[in-house]
Amino acid sequence: MAVLVPTSTEFISLGNKRGVIGMFSAASDTDTWNTGLSKVEMALLTNGANDVDIGATYATNVVTVQTAGALANLKILAIGV
Repeated sequence: MAVLVPTSTEFISLGNKRGVIGMFSAASDTDTWNTGLSKVEMALLTNGANDVDIGATYATNVVTVQTAGALANLKILAIGV
């Protein structure tokens, strides 16, 4: 498990929710990202690599990547408060 450091981030407002988009050059299974949100309520992931299953778990303000292989050009949108 490694801590993910985004190459860039963008915070967005979603009414009474906040969002943050993190871009990462690479990620592996069980890597974690501290989003800066108080609480993550949802996370969406996109991946530049083909044919790799991806998912995530989240607790408090951390998103943990779940993947069957190496990811490249990963983007994560975390929504919460």
